Amino acid sequence: FVDVAIAFYLVSHNSATMELRLCMIPILFEHQTDKYSVLKCLGANEGENDSKNQLSLREAWKERVWYYLAFCVDGGLMPGVLNIKTIAKLATEHDLPVIDRVLANLLYLRPLNWPHQQTPLNVKMQDAETMKNFRCNERVLERLLSTGYIHHSLKNNCDTADVYSQFIVSLLRRTQNADECTSIKFAVCRQIADSLVVCVESPIPIRKTTAPQSERLRSPTSRRILRKFSNSHGSDRRTSSPSPVVMEDNVTYSARSAFIDWNEASIKAVIPALIEMIKSESLDEKLKVIAVVGLVNFTRKQWQAKEMVHTVIHEIIIGDALKYVSPFILSKHEDLARHTCSFLISCCQREPLKQELQKNSNFVKDTLSILTINQYPPYYRSIETLLQATSLISSLAMDTAFRTIISDCLGYEQQLDPSHDEIFEQSVAIRILVDVLKDDKRTFFKHRYRDRFFAQLIGALKNLSLHHNVNRKTIGRLSIPMLLLIIATDEKLKENTDPYNLVEAALRCICVLTFHRQNCQILKKLNIDQIIDKRSEEGFLDLIKNIGYMCSNV
Repeated sequence: FVDVAIAFYLVSHNSATMELRLCMIPILFEHQTDKYSVLKCLGANEGENDSKNQLSLREAWKERVWYYLAFCVDGGLMPGVLNIKTIAKLATEHDLPVIDRVLANLLYLRPLNWPHQQTPLNVKMQDAETMKNFRCNERVLERLLSTGYIHHSLKNNCDTADVYSQFIVSLLRRTQNADECTSIKFAVCRQIADSLVVCVESPIPIRKTTAPQSERLRSPTSRRILRKFSNSHGSDRRTSSPSPVVMEDNVTYSARSAFIDWNEASIKAVIPALIEMIKSESLDEKLKVIAVVGLVNFTRKQWQAKEMVHTVIHEIIIGDALKYVSPFILSKHEDLARHTCSFLISCCQREPLKQELQKNSNFVKDTLSILTINQYPPYYRSIETLLQATSLISSLAMDTAFRTIISDCLGYEQQLDPSHDEIFEQSVAIRILVDVLKDDKRTFFKHRYRDRFFAQLIGALKNLSLHHNVNRKTIGRLSIPMLLLIIATDEKLKENTDPYNLVEAALRCICVLTFHRQNCQILKKLNIDQIIDKRSEEGFLDLIKNIGYMCSNV
């Protein structure tokens, strides 16, 4: 009977308690031969354990209830009409304490392994111990972040100006629940990138979208909710900025959700946390994309003129990021490779960062590998990625040291010149650029970015020819026939007003190439005079005069 009672006791408890009791039985039998004493020991703390289990079960039940209520509110009951963003907008634009309490319960933020307490949300978020390791409804947190509700709550109820920056840093450094943290970290990184864009008022090209009808509070149900809470809880209709347009697409971002107040303290806290997150080898690629976009916006020229960004801070932060971001240029993710090129372009415009790039110039080889034709289709990466890679080569080639690095990084190869019946050495890097310009596979023939891309590519060849006689000779031999073909046949742009005028780019490149005698001879053989005369009335007169003068002296 006692054996059956012991077995029943063990089965009637949860698995964790059962494992503990099973471990205790051999120890108890060593000291107690009486089975009744063993049963008495097993049930000694039964009331205490039951009390703890009941509290744990009750807390888990309450959490599930609030999670279910959050699902119902966030489109579960009235999809397209009522959601958490709508409610958060009400709480942001109007003084509605009841709504604040409801949102706090829907979020259900609490320290890990601790019960939920009815404490104001802004108090919890300022508690360092709570934010170190907490549990909450991740979906609700993402919604409240994207609508600016948390920023509004902390800003209006806290004395410290940088409390919101500290809060998003704690989110970036979270390690538990990696799958759930990804969406939160993405929302935070998107907010960082958007805030930097708005601050400098010069955003990188982004895809725009329109907010859903439900987010504009135009539905009858939303208006009824607004009237109800406004009439019941006061008429304090404080004005605030319009709610940001929050996009559901995980690779698009709006330039309107600027909730971070950037100053020296927030930069020192947020940007290093962003870089620290990038260092993680297991980081999701979408997170890498949006994090690099934030760094691109941080390195834009407009930041250099702002007093709050000291040069030393800027260089230390970005210098630390270079060695971790530059390998992303080889990523198969087109957006990540493209934005990495943009980041490196921004860095090479500052002398100390340019020196840092020269110390680790392996990224130049990686950039040229992006431009290398593949053996099988698709022959090239997306033209947007190629455009940024070419822009990076062109920017680097403006520097004398990088001009040599680019020319030498892939070595040299021997090539036969049929016109002179001689073998000459040519830079592999230059040959890759010229092969793209040839477009033998007709990959870019009908693409809308074709002129812009080729103009940038010709600009890179021109920059590689500056003050470099060997490059000038090699580029002249390989590219002059194609440049003349562009000048003779391209009729899409007839006015010299477009910055990506393909004809103008070709004329400027030829103008630089004419500083080598052999190139002038090639131009005269190909009847350069007849070709450029057709363009003399299209705004290129100065360039044509320079080319004609240099060729006439041969």
